[in-house]
Amino acid sequence: MPLLDKINNLKTPDSENPKTFSAVEIKKNSNHLIGINCDKEIAILFDSSAPKSKGDALEYIQLDHNQDCIIQENKSEKSKNFSVLKCSIDNPKLKELFLKLLENIILEIPNKISQKDITNLTRDIFDLFEKISKPSRETLIGLWGELFVINSSTNVDSLVQAWHPETTDKFDFHSQNQALEIKTTTSNDRIHNFSYEQLNVGNEKLVICSIMLRFNRSGKSLEDLKKEILNQLKSQDLKDQFELIYYKTLGEITDDDIEEYKFDYSYAEENIRYFDLINVPRLKEKPMAGVKKIKFQSDLTGLKSVNQFDEDSFYSNLFLEVN
Repeated sequence: MPLLDKINNLKTPDSENPKTFSAVEIKKNSNHLIGINCDKEIAILFDSSAPKSKGDALEYIQLDHNQDCIIQENKSEKSKNFSVLKCSIDNPKLKELFLKLLENIILEIPNKISQKDITNLTRDIFDLFEKISKPSRETLIGLWGELFVINSSTNVDSLVQAWHPETTDKFDFHSQNQALEIKTTTSNDRIHNFSYEQLNVGNEKLVICSIMLRFNRSGKSLEDLKKEILNQLKSQDLKDQFELIYYKTLGEITDDDIEEYKFDYSYAEENIRYFDLINVPRLKEKPMAGVKKIKFQSDLTGLKSVNQFDEDSFYSNLFLEVN
């Protein structure tokens, strides 16, 4: 059973002690538990041992070792010492992200684990939540564009596999030396922001996708696109990968905020264009040593766009504009 379902099935413990947890096994025959306390904070209770380690803490999550806890399980109560990873986030989307990150850890965790190993295993979770903040308007509009490209493609699995891969942070999609960068605009001109590094890629093939968007209260929201993509994905691993990137990009945003970003899907289909890097206006001269983070605007309005891709390329999966 997924961790989220386990949490949803738990009742709040009958105690005001924050170290009292209503809890169940994280998986069958496991020594480790997942639970909630009186404040409805989610906690993973690790049955830990030496070598010892220090804890860690951020605004929303905290790891403490050597915690004497009271466990309420199946109408019984017992005391035991645990390492406790606790999440106090109110945002349901971030709670879901927290639990999804833990799913992969829990699959491999042995019944007996050291405090040091727990700290190492949870390091990625702390690194991620340390960077999470409320996304900007530009980030959310950009995310809508990326989801539109995935959803409208002829091979959703292939697009999700290439979406924000760990091998590169420069591009939105990257597959076998072929990169795709999505640029969105709500204006009537295709003027987009670029960094010097984005448009100076060496031997990589790069295509710029420019999408003009129009706000529409009856249009599709980020959540609408997410659901449509999940319905098309074939494997659970790809669904998990997709949702992890989706929620990580959303950060601290409410459902009401998500609903604010609705765009006309048909208008996007009519106004999507692709541009080969060789045709994109850019800075070609290498900057002097010490010059960092060069950013500029490039006007793609009126440029010749790509209307056909090679059949054996990653780009052949993309939706081409309506003629």
